[in-house]
Amino acid sequence: MRCRAFAPASRYSVQCGAAVCKIGNNPQRSRAIELNPERLCRGYIPDRQIGPVEITQLSGRGRGVTAKGNLQPGNLLFITEPISSTLQGQLGQQLQPQHLLQHWQTGQPGLDASGRFKLSLLHNPSNALRQAASISFKDFNSNKAKKSSVKGFGAAAQQQHGGSSSAAAGAAPLTDEQLQAVVSSNAYGDDHVDAPLAWCRNDRQCSVIGVFPEFAMMNHSCVPNTAAPVLLPSRLLVRSAVQVPTGEELTTSYLGLAGGVPMQQRQQLLQQHYNFTCACQRCKAEAQAPAKVTATLQAMQEWSSQLDTPQLLKLMSEGSASELSELQHKANQLITQLEQQLQQQVTDPLLQQWLRASAYATYAVALRIQDFRSGLRDVNAAQQLADSVRVFAPASEPHLLLLADSAVRAAEAGQRGEALVAGDSQELRVQQLVRAVALRYGEPRDLNLLTQLAGAVTASLSPHWLGLTDLDGQMGLQGLLTAVAAAQQTGSSSTAAAAGTAARQQQQEQQHGSSS
Repeated sequence: MRCRAFAPASRYSVQCGAAVCKIGNNPQRSRAIELNPERLCRGYIPDRQIGPVEITQLSGRGRGVTAKGNLQPGNLLFITEPISSTLQGQLGQQLQPQHLLQHWQTGQPGLDASGRFKLSLLHNPSNALRQAASISFKDFNSNKAKKSSVKGFGAAAQQQHGGSSSAAAGAAPLTDEQLQAVVSSNAYGDDHVDAPLAWCRNDRQCSVIGVFPEFAMMNHSCVPNTAAPVLLPSRLLVRSAVQVPTGEELTTSYLGLAGGVPMQQRQQLLQQHYNFTCACQRCKAEAQAPAKVTATLQAMQEWSSQLDTPQLLKLMSEGSASELSELQHKANQLITQLEQQLQQQVTDPLLQQWLRASAYATYAVALRIQDFRSGLRDVNAAQQLADSVRVFAPASEPHLLLLADSAVRAAEAGQRGEALVAGDSQELRVQQLVRAVALRYGEPRDLNLLTQLAGAVTASLSPHWLGLTDLDGQMGLQGLLTAVAAAQQTGSSSTAAAAGTAARQQQQEQQHGSSS
């Protein structure tokens, strides 16, 4: 299970919730969709929409999703509905694909002929038909299906409808074994739905799993060029995270926070759960890393894997000073060793960042223990962690929370009279958070909506990611946002210029990562 420079909003977006506009020069090949984040926060459930993307047969790599037009960061790629229905459970419950299959077999509504047909399109056989297979997103949109003569839960209806592709018209029925394999490889879920939106919408939190077919067509990369998906009880939203030129493949990460481990562990997870070996740019680059760096990353992974959040919180609650001191010393020792090796042996700043991201857990443990023991929160640590998460899970919930924490830490440092490093500022960190919020939910139309979303990030995510960080700064994030907005409105051009410079630098880094 797979655990923009922004264009002006269409005037129809406020009325309809979702707007369609043209990008590029060919309206038949480039239709962009947008969703009003204000309506989304109010409980609006959007219909299925497909943006300027298409399913493409990739040379030697099967099928994937590519851009039909030049995409900007934050462009909405699709709003996808689940096949048949999702399965919902208690908050924190780890639902598995077999639970979804059982739900379809015994629950209402079950898996109908249309659903079986759509699942058959996700089946990617390893024979000559695989190379000839050509399906489109239209094939996932029809509920018409002929009655199948094949019996069994996995029997796929043969479907013929207007506009369907040749592969769809000839989709072969799935056996029960094939159906289980398709669901196991393509189901997506989490132990909670999007926390900030659930907070804004006053929705009941729950765990969810389902098969979202358009999203299931996306291939994996350990440095994805799309934002982490937004999971609702019955919808999934995906946006671009960087500029993507026409024809380039759009990728997501199948690993979530597990993308923050060394290449060897990532490859093991992907082979175990999805039966493939990742050949993304990050994996290729990490495979060529100096042997000493690789050995240090493995040592950090081995050390951090022996800890978990409950264990760490227990030590803190018991005041185990000696054990915490030992853990902090070991974490700092490993981090210092890695940083020295990166400075001495790795010249590419982007590769340095990718390698740091592979040691994410050790950096996170060091931050947590240092905050607890010193009582004085490091002004740069959360920002460094946010930069690491941006590599493998851009605009994800932990990425937003770390950016919010970083902004609050900068405000605290300012109150103490501490100067940030050259080129850094409270305002710049807030702008980075605003950018990430827009990448995840769409560009907020006004400060009130932005404040609502940012407040929801801190209020809803802090308990869930308690082992990651907490936000208890003297200056709240909403107050910081208001102060920054006031400074900009009074003509503080330096703030805007600094934010623009940071956004361009961040975009250039991610473009390098997606195109290298």
